Amino acid sequence: MANIRDWQRDDTVVLKHVPTDGAPSYADYRAASLDLLAALQTPIEQKKVTLKPNVVHGVAPDSGITVHPGFLRGVIDHLVERGFAPDAITVAEGGGGEDDRDMSIHYRAVEYDKLAAETGVNLVDLNADDFVRVDIPTGAVFKQMPIGKTVWDPEAYFINIPKMRTHNLAITTIAIKNLQGIVVPIEERHMCTLFPRYEGDRGGNDLSGGVLDTHERWANKIVDISLARKPDLNLVDAVISRDGTGFRQGKNRALGVVLAGVNQASVDAVGTTLMGFDPKQITYVRVAGERGMGPIDLNEIRVLEER
Repeated sequence: MANIRDWQRDDTVVLKHVPTDGAPSYADYRAASLDLLAALQTPIEQKKVTLKPNVVHGVAPDSGITVHPGFLRGVIDHLVERGFAPDAITVAEGGGGEDDRDMSIHYRAVEYDKLAAETGVNLVDLNADDFVRVDIPTGAVFKQMPIGKTVWDPEAYFINIPKMRTHNLAITTIAIKNLQGIVVPIEERHMCTLFPRYEGDRGGNDLSGGVLDTHERWANKIVDISLARKPDLNLVDAVISRDGTGFRQGKNRALGVVLAGVNQASVDAVGTTLMGFDPKQITYVRVAGERGMGPIDLNEIRVLEER
């Protein structure tokens, strides 16, 4: 790249190819994130960093469903190499559901507990976190969103680390949808149900999970989350991706790429294209574009390849 800082634009996504001959090892995942971050050298003025990986529920590290611990290790090692103390780095996620909200169980399954013990970073359960109600002046469904206090911390640089997968509702799930896990308390995370039913509705009490919202309104909800807390950087683990529902139904696909960008809409447009879909036909990506989050037309996005 002629100018290493030139990539930090809303219309730019950086792509790195990763060899996927055979099953990628822990070291392969680590190198995938570490090498790209080393090339980008993102300026970070804050003294703390919060990492939000995708851990929807407790599954094995190689499931293809969650961000691999090796990929997360590469991010942590990069930050430590740049001088960040381990206790200034926090990994925070709110996965599971109301019946299995204890993130220590999910962290243990994906071996993040070992990672935290080895590196000394903080491991936070967003499901048990305090929250800040953030005003969203341009919100379409929500005019206010409760965001986990750890993620909201204005003194921390915020890195969004999604796993690129297809999804049973969203069709694709990348940077925008990964922020659903920062909504706290968990009772207010009912994005696919009709909640909120009326202005001021808190928690969707007694709302049947079978009462689904319209796809258009749901898409506006997850865009509202992104407006409440915009990541400073989006770093996508697509070394191994997953098709099907994005959860237990489906199979892994060796895409062998890592994506990085400051704009979630552009990152999701490029990632959606790599998965074989037209981003303009994916409701939440289209809505993000219509609401001015960033360009989603591939003709308006620069894709830079790191070599």
